Amino acid sequence: MKCQPHRGFTLIELLVVISIIALLIAILLPALGAARKAAQKMQNNVNVRSLHQATVIYAEENKGYYMGLNTKGEVKSVAEMEAESGLPAGTFFALDGRGVASRFAVLAYGDVVAPEHFISPKDTDRIAWDGASPFTHQNISYAVLDINTSAANPVLAARKAWRNDLNSRTPIFSDRSTRGVSGPSTIGESLWDRNIWQGGVAWNDGHGTFENTPDVGTTELANVTIEEDNLIDATTSSAGTTGLPHGGHVRMAKFQGSNTNGPFNGGFNP
Repeated sequence: MKCQPHRGFTLIELLVVISIIALLIAILLPALGAARKAAQKMQNNVNVRSLHQATVIYAEENKGYYMGLNTKGEVKSVAEMEAESGLPAGTFFALDGRGVASRFAVLAYGDVVAPEHFISPKDTDRIAWDGASPFTHQNISYAVLDINTSAANPVLAARKAWRNDLNSRTPIFSDRSTRGVSGPSTIGESLWDRNIWQGGVAWNDGHGTFENTPDVGTTELANVTIEEDNLIDATTSSAGTTGLPHGGHVRMAKFQGSNTNGPFNGGFNP
């Protein structure tokens, strides 16, 4: 009996198979992308909450005040920040206790936060601290409550709120904005969306959220309530908050020069 010769796929059959595979890829890729982004958001919230937890631990031995403030709630000098971080005098890279990087550095040099928790899973501009190089804003993806109030008014609500008061409406850490000061200050840009600020926020009672807009509603600083707040608003005043720098109070500091964790080239990471 003669064996029948093996018949290969016809061109039409090959095209049908390829079309089916392409269709499956088109269906699955968005789902995989959504799952990946959800995982990144979850990891991001873990990071900001870890930073807050480490901050609370620090405050237990500092009369409730967070990094950058002394036990009286006063801003620490550069020399005090250097001594606390175990650095030789005159070598600290940042400003005093109001500096963004300097406050994060206290946690880094204190070995209370793993270096990877300072870096967002979406951030390709920052690099994990190696534990040996000077800790700088290049090692941080996150922003921090702005307490950089003027010497003429050192007791504004933001300074008072930079302590462990368990207020569920006080933002402490958040994703940074990747838009520079020249951009619209109330909209922003983020690692998550190039058209608007989005990101994780750690609130002072320990819970974390992912916000899809900088307009987070009502916030509080100490006993001051700010209605319809915007986390990245860089303006200096607002109706109903006389004496309180709207945006400077809960704003996640990023517009104050080289010591902040503002934008690098690249910024948005789709």
